[in-house]
Amino acid sequence: MSLLSFLGFKKEDEEKRSLENPAETPAGLADLIQADIDMRATREEALTLPAVASCLQFIAGAVSGMPVRLYRKMEDGGKEEIDDYRTQLLNRETGDTLDAVQFKRAMVIDYLLNGAGYAFVNWKSNKVQSINYVAYENVSPVTNSDPVFKAVNYWINGHRYYDYQILRILRNSDDGMEGHGILKENQALFSTMFKALRYEHSTIGSGAKRGFLKSSRHLDKDILKALRLAWAKLFSGDNSVVVLNDGLDFQEIGTTATENQLVDNKTINNNSVYAIFGIPTGLFSDNPSSETYLQAIRTAVLPVARALENALNKFMLLESEKDKLFFTLDSSAITEADTMTRYQCYEIGLKNSWLTVDDIRKRENMLPVGMDFIKLGLDAVLYKPQTGEIYTPNTGVKANINDAAAPPKDSTNLKGGGNDESGNSQ
Repeated sequence: MSLLSFLGFKKEDEEKRSLENPAETPAGLADLIQADIDMRATREEALTLPAVASCLQFIAGAVSGMPVRLYRKMEDGGKEEIDDYRTQLLNRETGDTLDAVQFKRAMVIDYLLNGAGYAFVNWKSNKVQSINYVAYENVSPVTNSDPVFKAVNYWINGHRYYDYQILRILRNSDDGMEGHGILKENQALFSTMFKALRYEHSTIGSGAKRGFLKSSRHLDKDILKALRLAWAKLFSGDNSVVVLNDGLDFQEIGTTATENQLVDNKTINNNSVYAIFGIPTGLFSDNPSSETYLQAIRTAVLPVARALENALNKFMLLESEKDKLFFTLDSSAITEADTMTRYQCYEIGLKNSWLTVDDIRKRENMLPVGMDFIKLGLDAVLYKPQTGEIYTPNTGVKANINDAAAPPKDSTNLKGGGNDESGNSQ
């Protein structure tokens, strides 16, 4: 069935197309709809593109490998890590068929491609029993129509779930309910790249030289059929040679200008995909620099990790806990520099007294040895602004700046007859 028939138009209804508005005629409308369909790339088609798959593998792999940590805010402005059952759910067993790494990976891929990653938070008596990933296509948000006081419920497999039950990370969202994914925002680019990949496969996928056979005489149907079968066997691996009878000649077709342009466009389109995902073009080269890698982490990975952190803090904490506790994704492993750079940083930290030996050993996954002292230089004078205390390690003297005697208002204006500093009268 043609698209025109599907739309309900009869063949006799076709009219001459209008150049000003092609959609004025049934045929023109059908062409416009078909053109729009042809410009759409499905999720499966996008995942077959090497550039897209590489970007997703890098970002999702980095985020899914980050351990989730829970911290408590301290009164002095610091923080301390606490052991909580929810970090076990987010780092090991989710209570679902997916483990924690697979869960985070699936959420990130849905977030990037479709604009939203969903999971059901299984609360039982103020305790999370499990966190269950839900595929994007299975979730249907139903919202009220109020643009100010927005509210949403979610329908999954015929069941209604409340807002607080559905953990979600949304990309480029303008309502906090639905997001906009890379796939929808770049339909034309992905569709073009997929069609170019399919064309490349059809032209050179068989390994056959492209060309045509020339004959000096007319060939009947039986000869043409036998020739086609022999040619098919040659490139299917069933035969190693085709014998051309007298009067037949094979003429190879060289590379066209269009095909050469496709090669250039392939590089340009790949770079466009890298830019969409926030990845430097040199990351997937043979020998990327550490600076290129760290730039990719900053621009492509960390924004996704921060989005997941915010979702965890919103949906995995009780209201009474939100002022005291917060989740973070530990990115120290993926942002870690090479060994020499790290050791130089540790040296600076020790020298400037903001790291201890045990701090460094813990960062390097080594057992602490009890060296938790901060080095102080004997030539330093320590001052605590909150209390005004001053301590000199070299002499062991403690003082307070607030206890110092105030100097005379004007030591040069001494009255006559008084004594100078030496005790002599003036």
